[in-house]
Amino acid sequence: MPNPSLPAIFRPISIRDCHLKNRIVMSPMCQYSADNDGVSTSWHHVHWATRAIGGVGLIIGEATAIRQDGRLTANDLGLWNEEQARALKNGIDLVHANGAKFAVQIGHCGRKSWGRTKGHSDFRLISSSSIAFDADWEKPEALNLLEIEELTECFVNSANLAMKSGADVVEIHAAHGYLFHQFLSPLSNIRTDEYGGSLENRSRFLVDVASRVRSAIGKNVPLFVRISCTDFAEPDGFLLADAVKLSCVLRDVGIDVIDCSAGGTLPVTNPVLREGYQLPFAEKIRKESAIIVAAVGMLTDANFCNLAIEKGDCDFVVLGRELLRNPYWALHAAKQFKVGEIVPVPYVRAF
Repeated sequence: MPNPSLPAIFRPISIRDCHLKNRIVMSPMCQYSADNDGVSTSWHHVHWATRAIGGVGLIIGEATAIRQDGRLTANDLGLWNEEQARALKNGIDLVHANGAKFAVQIGHCGRKSWGRTKGHSDFRLISSSSIAFDADWEKPEALNLLEIEELTECFVNSANLAMKSGADVVEIHAAHGYLFHQFLSPLSNIRTDEYGGSLENRSRFLVDVASRVRSAIGKNVPLFVRISCTDFAEPDGFLLADAVKLSCVLRDVGIDVIDCSAGGTLPVTNPVLREGYQLPFAEKIRKESAIIVAAVGMLTDANFCNLAIEKGDCDFVVLGRELLRNPYWALHAAKQFKVGEIVPVPYVRAF
């Protein structure tokens, strides 16, 4: 049982066979530092290990492509071969040695692939439908049924490679206007087959992949899905009510955690930006879908984060740019809340 005397963000939690020492998670943030073959480098390994030393409970590596045509840039990580898996293992071993767990986030950017060239590259651009992301972007080709099955196998392959690399958690990236989100949103999916139209059909690709990945990684490994809970485009886009329904379906096929983000389908949206502005999405999904949720979005203040978990609005707080600015955020929070035995011994004199 969690120790009620601990602040909420420092209470351990177990998901399947994975024990997390606290509720503080590093968001997957592309470092644009992989080599041209998608192999992780010393930059990634030091970046991850530093946050582990800094007290983060779970490090989620950056968006990691399941095959070469699905990367956002030429210097993003990939995980479709053994060389990539071996390099990734070196980084994960460092994270483990410094007291944290590691999640591999697997995905495909679809029509947003090769974003630095706006989709113009040597690779064929693909999506749910032949709709360009923006006016000056390359127009993608709609996937056929055989290609959807091939992509499903690629997700399973990447999940298996993540296990070989020593990952504690696998996360499927279905947010931010990338391939799965392109199927989920009616703004980017105008298909008339079994992958278009109703929410059930638009969810089919993601749900099938989630089910297959669950079988591949086994019953003991936590499986997360990051979704965009809204397109910020009512009433025509993907809505929070859709996200709640989708979360229930994903829960029933073995997903453990919904990582609640937002946006990405449209080039421009204008949400009101403030601390925790996406927290209400996580709160609603947690309440109505009865699933563990992670909250993201301008989370910077330890008191705010702690209260969100204490109130039951979320189970995890996922920090992005705040951990770029301050890798030792969790250590400062521990000092603030007078939580002992968190700071590594070599750093005690500083805290």
